[in-house]
Amino acid sequence: MLSLQPSVIEPIWQAINGLLPERVDTHPFGPAGHRQRTPNRQCFQGILLKLVSGMPWSAVAFFSGVSSATLKRRNKEWVTLGIFNEVFKEALLGYDKLFQLDTSSILLDASHQKAPRGGEECGKSPVDRGKRGYKWSLATDAKGLPLGLVTGPGNVPDYQLMGDTLAKVDQLFLLEDSALLRGDKGYDYPLVYFLISKYNLRDGVTKRRRRGSPKVPREGLGARFVVERANAWLCSFGQLRRNTDRTVKGREAWFGLALALILTVKIVNQTQWRKAY
Repeated sequence: MLSLQPSVIEPIWQAINGLLPERVDTHPFGPAGHRQRTPNRQCFQGILLKLVSGMPWSAVAFFSGVSSATLKRRNKEWVTLGIFNEVFKEALLGYDKLFQLDTSSILLDASHQKAPRGGEECGKSPVDRGKRGYKWSLATDAKGLPLGLVTGPGNVPDYQLMGDTLAKVDQLFLLEDSALLRGDKGYDYPLVYFLISKYNLRDGVTKRRRRGSPKVPREGLGARFVVERANAWLCSFGQLRRNTDRTVKGREAWFGLALALILTVKIVNQTQWRKAY
């Protein structure tokens, strides 16, 4: 998997390490008076293994050499601090600075996935025999690079997550005026057109066929391929396909790390291509 290449992992770790607060040892006898804290780098490797494989923490502990309790505690600390979401923002703005995002078009799509442990914002998935599930709503630029993502219950229509998704993109000032917003027929609702007008976007939503109206021409082949490809990238992470976190903040933190890895892969590959040519 490209996300596990050393050239990708190292810049992600450097970004995370730069965001971690400095820890002061307050034990009265100093470092010699207690068991040493597991290095952050070793915990990061275990968390990364959990994201990519989707294995239980006990299995991750076996392969990483760090106890499952330590991994869960360190992951919770970093999620509370918002480390992974900040790393995603750094990767996104870094890519924009180096290669420039193409925000002339904004593409939206959602994907249903499993949430076997339930928790916050889980619902009966209409595409998985009513099992507990969740979905993510993803916005990408014209090249398919992720700009923002939110999660929601598996039984919520895609268009109802559009407002929060666009708000995430707008927070980073990546919604330019008159950008073309593309979405499938699941976004053909009045709320969507209100949001298009609110953000001063152009309508590129595929229309549903109404009773008595002429047949709607089919969308061109590959028109939305890039956002479908971005969803496939996210589905390659085992923890996202079968998310065992019970909180929205915990789920979205996994996405922050996954999206940062995807963007870093793109930065590394394009940098190497430029050097080669």
